[in-house]
Amino acid sequence: MSRGLKYTAITSIFLLIIILNYLIPDAANRPNQPKLVFNGMMFTFFLFALFFLVYGHFMKRQSPTRVRTIMDISLIFGSIFFLWLVTIGKLGFLDPLRWPSPNQVFYYYLADFDLLVVKSTLATVKRLAIGYFVAIIFAIPLGLIVGRYPNLHDRLYYPVAKVVAPIPPIILVPYAIELFPKIDQAVLFIIFIGAFWPIIVNTIYGVRTLDVKYIEAARTLGVSEKRLYTKVLFPGALPSIYAGLFIGLVLAFIVLAVAEGIGGSHSEPGLGWYVLYYADLFEYDKIVAAIFLIAFVVVVWTGISDRIQSRLLKWQRRVE
Repeated sequence: MSRGLKYTAITSIFLLIIILNYLIPDAANRPNQPKLVFNGMMFTFFLFALFFLVYGHFMKRQSPTRVRTIMDISLIFGSIFFLWLVTIGKLGFLDPLRWPSPNQVFYYYLADFDLLVVKSTLATVKRLAIGYFVAIIFAIPLGLIVGRYPNLHDRLYYPVAKVVAPIPPIILVPYAIELFPKIDQAVLFIIFIGAFWPIIVNTIYGVRTLDVKYIEAARTLGVSEKRLYTKVLFPGALPSIYAGLFIGLVLAFIVLAVAEGIGGSHSEPGLGWYVLYYADLFEYDKIVAAIFLIAFVVVVWTGISDRIQSRLLKWQRRVE
């Protein structure tokens, strides 16, 4: 099968899902939910995949690697939605209370739009952005300095990190809620701790593994200490720094969801709070809706991060 035919088949999965959803009635043990929202989401996925199929693959206006990545992701999501719709929504397998149908789940993006899609999502994204970027601001400069001076690393950083870094940030959530006057401040502190250690560890590693001849050459040319950091150490450690940024982002998401769930409220919501709140009420359709929304936020955030990385690290050789 040619690559173009394969990509066309992947794109067509979303149209197939829409057709099946309209033509086949829902299972008898499933609540009769409107199909418009789920079908609208599937049509959006279809247009997104179609754009990369035509503009990216056939017109060759996107890199083959990028098109292949988008199509692989589309295949994964398309397969999940197809199996979910057929086995649970149409055939009625599994317990309807714990395994809601896709029509039932996606309906809440419209029915609970204000709390789920707007307030909770915006609160989560805002907290993540602030806590994560504050961690970056502190971790990268400190990592460059500690990596630059071996004595500072061996006598100060390493003993402290050996004791403090292994402490899971989630354990600090109850104490942070009591320590800070506002929930937002406590959540931001937990996100900061979760993202800080992976970033600083990888920054230090990138500096310490940098070939010393580059530093010596810069010194020979009379480069100042400030320019040594900005023109030699930081660019040289950038691949390792990006690895730390990704790990820190994943941990920030994890601790954010837990911190919001424990300390959130209806007035200061978040997707983590939304999941745990409706778990207590056994409304699993809303839980699944929030989980998919969290996954969407993660995909968008990491996609933006990957685009920035690809632009800043163009000099790295990539195997197509």
